[in-house]
Amino acid sequence: MLAGRCGQGPIRMIRRLRRRAKSVAPGAISQRQLSSLSKLISVPNQFGVTTTAAPAEVAGKLRVALMRMVRRLKRETDGEHSVSVIAALGSVSSRGPLTLGELAEAEGVSRPSMTVLAASLLDQGLVARESDPSDGRLVRVHITQAGKRVLEGSRTRRNAYLAKRLGALESDELGILDSAATILLRLVEKEL
Repeated sequence: MLAGRCGQGPIRMIRRLRRRAKSVAPGAISQRQLSSLSKLISVPNQFGVTTTAAPAEVAGKLRVALMRMVRRLKRETDGEHSVSVIAALGSVSSRGPLTLGELAEAEGVSRPSMTVLAASLLDQGLVARESDPSDGRLVRVHITQAGKRVLEGSRTRRNAYLAKRLGALESDELGILDSAATILLRLVEKEL
């Protein structure tokens, strides 16, 4: 029923559904159907959905929301390892053995800064050095088992924090965030 009407615009569709809901005789519609219908009708107001939002407006709201969430997630650490350590471990884990120059570029820091960070990672036993198989002059770093444990612990803590917060949402809100996460990942991957 709704699929054929989606092209008519959300406001018009909601008005039509409201008129249809008012014209239904009492008892002809179940409480569950009525609840579903009222959720559908309230979605645009509940989530502030508009079809005329300019990309700059969305960018502003999204930037604020993402920055606040990132700041909050950064606090979900074990207290022993910095955000920089976790980020570097994540890059080495996902991209495989990297030179310090490649790691610096991946993390968006200078080579001297990465040299200091890598020395700390090596001292802690979180990464290890290896010679490049195609060029013996190059040295690459790869993540160790200890590094994998630290990275996995960090991811587990942050995921648990998010899962707890997301658990308080309605299923339709969770679905919207799931779709938004997919879109955001696609936007980020286009830049890589």
